[in-house]
Amino acid sequence: MTLFQISIYVGLMMFASISTRFLPFIFFPENKPLPQWVQFVSDRLPYASLGMILVYALKDVSLSISESFPTIISLLWITVIHLRYKQTLLSISTAVFLYLILVN
Repeated sequence: MTLFQISIYVGLMMFASISTRFLPFIFFPENKPLPQWVQFVSDRLPYASLGMILVYALKDVSLSISESFPTIISLLWITVIHLRYKQTLLSISTAVFLYLILVN
């Protein structure tokens, strides 16, 4: 890539990054209530994110118990922690940490 092409690429990425951060403040000002569909999406987005992470994490898991032991233990851990504390970040981060310990 030439320097000009790199500059265009970086400029487009900057524009995309800045616009995704500022457009919500323009479309949904603080003094107006959120539309019903935005509230609907914001209520369900954490669960959809967890579902995508689960599908991605399990796509290459074998059915052998000995090979999938760290994955099974981590799934049980994330389920228990999330049901007990209802904290998405806590359950994901501790399960990832446990999985890395079990794999290594």
